[in-house]
Amino acid sequence: MVANRSLLIHDGMWNVSEQTMTFSNIQNISVKQGPVQQLLAIANVEVRTAGGKPGESDADGSVDGGMHVGRFRGADNAQEIHDLIKDEMQTPPVDKPQSPGSTLQAARALVEEARLLLSVVGEGQP
Repeated sequence: MVANRSLLIHDGMWNVSEQTMTFSNIQNISVKQGPVQQLLAIANVEVRTAGGKPGESDADGSVDGGMHVGRFRGADNAQEIHDLIKDEMQTPPVDKPQSPGSTLQAARALVEEARLLLSVVGEGQP
């Protein structure tokens, strides 16, 4: 699943693993396709993120010098997945309110504007 700030990858049938990867940690995305996959018109999308310790293995046993590897296996739309992840990585995150106080202040200002608008609209009514 590709969300707006991260990926969620479920893998396996008997030994099920789940990985969550944030776009800010992604270092590389690649599409890989072997000869059998080429015949079946499918491919794997590999996503590599920073944050692992060198020699540490991922859920699937892969080790890649301090990189975590997530795979979308056997996808018939591998290039679309690749492009979607790349687009999401380049989209700047939406700024969060700085503090609960600023959210409250914004809500109060909005209520005040609504009251002012209602009073103006109400004056024009007979």
